[in-house]
Amino acid sequence: MIDCYQLIKNVKIIDSPHPSARHGNILIKKQTQAKIDKIVGVGDFSLPTNSKITLTKADGAFTCPGFIDLRAHLCAKGAKKDVSAVLEASKRGGYSLSIICPDEKADNAPIDNGVTRLDFLSRASDIQNISKRPLGVYDDGSLNAAALQDVMRYCKEQNLTLFLKCEEHSMSGGVMNEGERARQMKAPMISPLCEELALAKYLLLAKNTVCKIHVQ
Repeated sequence: MIDCYQLIKNVKIIDSPHPSARHGNILIKKQTQAKIDKIVGVGDFSLPTNSKITLTKADGAFTCPGFIDLRAHLCAKGAKKDVSAVLEASKRGGYSLSIICPDEKADNAPIDNGVTRLDFLSRASDIQNISKRPLGVYDDGSLNAAALQDVMRYCKEQNLTLFLKCEEHSMSGGVMNEGERARQMKAPMISPLCEELALAKYLLLAKNTVCKIHVQ
């Protein structure tokens, strides 16, 4: 069977090993079984022989690795058309992975077992070329320290990463970060301590439990 490739010529490539955009070509091997094609050449490379190659002229357009949305709120219990519409918009905006947070306002929101996980993924199955990873549950700052410590111990045992939102609820009543602009507008302010106190608590508990955390 002849291998099929797509050659994208004259593209500005942005990737992490290089500090600035570089001109080059990209060679993509088309997959017959896998859903996502495989990039097999970036920059300068030799073209494969005895293969079918489709040429695409980029005319100097930019390309870069896909963005990752680590906190997408899609209403996990919403209708299939709503989930699909938001993921389609994310894909068109350059995102290749969306981490879906449970919707605290939905009934029975946590995605806490295989059935609810598969149910969510089935509602996003028609959107291709973007990966979907539903979060089981994350803490938005409402758990007290003792409960959070228990959650971290469980995550450590299960080799899970706990997603945490840095917010001390008792200090989050404002509408703008504390600063000169907020004072000029006479807007209720949110002190930096709102995040710093929560972060300090998370770091101390994570150190004590040796739990992997992601803070935002």
